[in-house]
Amino acid sequence: MPAPASRTRLLGYEHRADGTVVITRACRIVAVVRGDARVPRLLDDLEDGDAQDVLARWAALTAGTAL
Repeated sequence: MPAPASRTRLLGYEHRADGTVVITRACRIVAVVRGDARVPRLLDDLEDGDAQDVLARWAALTAGTAL
């Protein structure tokens, strides 16, 4: 039986060698997080919380900005 839609893993991320974190949804880039202050905060949030919730929140926070 498939997982309910609310628990399906749609969001992912890649922490790149240059320090940038790219957030994806269904393999498409939806947000890019850069900066010495922001990236560690995002990674800490990912360790402490539900990854899907954290990524959704960060993607919404960075939507339409060039961070």
